[in-house]
Amino acid sequence: MSQPRAGNRVTIIDVAREANVSFATVSRVVNGKGYVSAQTRERVMQVMTRIGYTVNRQARVLAGGRTQVVGLLVPDLDTSYIGEILKGI
Repeated sequence: MSQPRAGNRVTIIDVAREANVSFATVSRVVNGKGYVSAQTRERVMQVMTRIGYTVNRQARVLAGGRTQVVGLLVPDLDTSYIGEILKGI
């Protein structure tokens, strides 16, 4: 069984090879879209954990075109009004 690759990011292709499924199946598991049998989903999840797969957030931002980051420019952080607004975000 493979271990995480030193110095290299583990990819969905690595997960697919280890789980003996297509990379498209791994993608469906990671994104929670499309049908994957419960048995296959569990096998893919176990392999992802074992070999250290994590979602590449930079790639996800590039593919989706959204960063899900909010920027704020405020004149003074010390005012209670601004503080209340920031609590709501």
